[in-house]
Amino acid sequence: KTGGGDVDHRAVAAVIEPLISGAIASLKRGQIRYTLLLNEDDGIIDWRPCLQDEAPGAMNVRVTGAHTTVGSNPEAHAAVAHALARRA
Repeated sequence: KTGGGDVDHRAVAAVIEPLISGAIASLKRGQIRYTLLLNEDDGIIDWRPCLQDEAPGAMNVRVTGAHTTVGSNPEAHAAVAHALARRA
């Protein structure tokens, strides 16, 4: 979390844009849809700075389980499925 909504939008765009072929930074706030999976107990990453302000298209989802097994975590799968369904 970097500050206000516009600042958070720019921060998210800066991370995502190099990974895809698209001009994410030029999108208006709310046009980027993302879901952050957070685990308060994983002990790898401090989850508190990762929280983003809830906004249209942005959602923080808390999951349980080990950091290294998030790819096989049913809670994480459900969160990803829900996020993808929001795009439809």
